[in-house]
Amino acid sequence: PEPPTRRVWEIIGFKLAADCFLFDPAYLALFFTATNALEGQSAPQIGLKLREDLLPTYLVDIAVWLPIQTINFRWVPVVYQALFVQSCN
Repeated sequence: PEPPTRRVWEIIGFKLAADCFLFDPAYLALFFTATNALEGQSAPQIGLKLREDLLPTYLVDIAVWLPIQTINFRWVPVVYQALFVQSCN
């Protein structure tokens, strides 16, 4: 395969930024909210859980998924990307 061009890395960077800064925070907040609501927690308890756990969880999420998604977006064919991500899950 031919070496990646700057444009290829720009596209990968855009995808990583969208994944890490748009999708992840919203997903994690929704996950904590829904999980705690289904456990019967009150709104103030859910808010406390978000304040306590959202940032540490997000930082670990970034540390784990940034390298995985870099590999995924750069070297895994599109047809196998979902399988790769699910394998990492």
